[in-house]
Amino acid sequence: MTEAATKNADTTSKSAFYTKPAVLSSIDHREVKIAGVDSFDFAKDLNSSVLVGHEFMESAKTYPVVFIEQGADTLMPVAIMGLNNNLFVDAEGKWQENAYVPAFIRRYPFIVAEGLSEEDGALTVCIDTAYSGYDKEDGERLFDDDGKQTAFMENAMKFIEEYQQQYELTKVFVKFVKDHDLLKSVNASITMADGQKFNLPNLQIIDEEKLKDLADEDLLLLARKGFLAWVYAHLFSISNFARVINKK
Repeated sequence: MTEAATKNADTTSKSAFYTKPAVLSSIDHREVKIAGVDSFDFAKDLNSSVLVGHEFMESAKTYPVVFIEQGADTLMPVAIMGLNNNLFVDAEGKWQENAYVPAFIRRYPFIVAEGLSEEDGALTVCIDTAYSGYDKEDGERLFDDDGKQTAFMENAMKFIEEYQQQYELTKVFVKFVKDHDLLKSVNASITMADGQKFNLPNLQIIDEEKLKDLADEDLLLLARKGFLAWVYAHLFSISNFARVINKK
């Protein structure tokens, strides 16, 4: 009997669909029109997506929510959407009905470029010029003739700013979890019906026993900041691995 192949699923939430990002400019992009996203085909190869904390409750209804390393010394929560690819996007680019779409994906084709602005608190917003809806005749302008943001761009900026605020708050949550040593590493080994095996290495989840050992004042702080609800949404979500495996 031939030994079943074992694959390590890539659980790094890549932003690979941003292939040609350019810093948004009221000069360079004054005449550009953007068509709305009508397909999630750009995210079909993404098997995980970064989450911010306020998304845990909705995400936990569908996906396993775990923590993974995002580069050196950066830990972030992600939704696992598949083993090697996104199992929630069909061949027509439609997201599965009633399955939550993470904000990280919904903000496309815009993205915040960290570290490019010299002003404290300022956001440097980029746009993916490789996006299929970029510079389309029937799209929405980003800037008017005077270089001011259109209503379309203002709404996009509001979404981006709110996302970034939640992203920063999520980093505070993750720091608390790390500082209080609440995480444990797990390696998920999955055997499919055809004998094919997949490994999901280096996942981290919150250890419920360690959570019980937290000092009362730390538990109170978690609750007051709204983080305790995030913790339990995360723990609840782990059972969704079966949902993802069954889709495969």
